[in-house]
Amino acid sequence: MATQDEYIKTALRLPRHLHADISVSAENAGRSMNAEIIERLSKSSDMSHLHRVIEQLTQTMAAERQGLRIQLGWALMLYEQTIRALDEAVLLAEQNNAPPEEIRRLQGEIEHAQKYVKTMEPAADRFLR
Repeated sequence: MATQDEYIKTALRLPRHLHADISVSAENAGRSMNAEIIERLSKSSDMSHLHRVIEQLTQTMAAERQGLRIQLGWALMLYEQTIRALDEAVLLAEQNNAPPEEIRRLQGEIEHAQKYVKTMEPAADRFLR
């Protein structure tokens, strides 16, 4: 049981409608007005804390989303550059009469890179807007 030293006694002026509301709530909950006021203040404090935590999480998620945007943008750019370089390599290989298996290997690399780009495009559409 709590001792008197754990509490501070204070006088409180309440608007009549709030006093009536607290009185009815306390009676319905089977507790004193003092206990009802303490309960409401505790819940209010808990809600304020929850709002602060939610705000911090929202900011963290926004920062992480921005980081993902940057990473995805770089990845797409690198894949597009890789595809262009491989296209040039195929042309050079054909001009230099490279073995057909070498040309097929380069074309396979192009297809592979294009598949990655296609799988990233839906995410890019969402994140890079």
